[in-house]
Amino acid sequence: NVITEEIRDEFESQMNIYEGTNPPDITSSFVLSDFVLMYSSDGISSGGIYADQFMKFYNKIGNTYEYKGTQGGGEEYSPSVVVVGSGSKFTAYYVSTNNHYDGESWSEEANLISGIITDRGITDVTYAFIILDKYVPNGTIMEVNEYRIFDDRDGVAEFVNWDTTKSISAESDSSKQISKLSKSHK
Repeated sequence: NVITEEIRDEFESQMNIYEGTNPPDITSSFVLSDFVLMYSSDGISSGGIYADQFMKFYNKIGNTYEYKGTQGGGEEYSPSVVVVGSGSKFTAYYVSTNNHYDGESWSEEANLISGIITDRGITDVTYAFIILDKYVPNGTIMEVNEYRIFDDRDGVAEFVNWDTTKSISAESDSSKQISKLSKSHK
């Protein structure tokens, strides 16, 4: 586990973290829109709206999946997402490598996504990440061990067709943040 108990406790004070060995099947694609900052350990004010976060969980084996994500032209991937929970409630844990929109910068993050699977998508959804490592030659992103917690403004990450997400993500509303890792905040 790459998330310390102290950080997990902080996450749990701000979001639901489910446990159990019988989680729901989350094989699908979803979008968090509007992607709203709830908390930031680096002092960024909460309430900011960031570029939509698209997520795809696929290649399920037991309670483990592969994951792809895209946001504002950046991409993330994880070969191993572990899902725990019970009934329709779940928490997904994974480490991802993120290639940022400038084509050169990258970060490694530990991520948590929690919610309840319904016929609409993931309800009561929350998304959290902490920076584990990074390379940013021309710009500034969060420092290692800083973290942020987001939710979806209407509380639902809706089902989405993954094949259309690349163009949608790249054309994301210009009033939204370009990257969830940006230090600047509009």
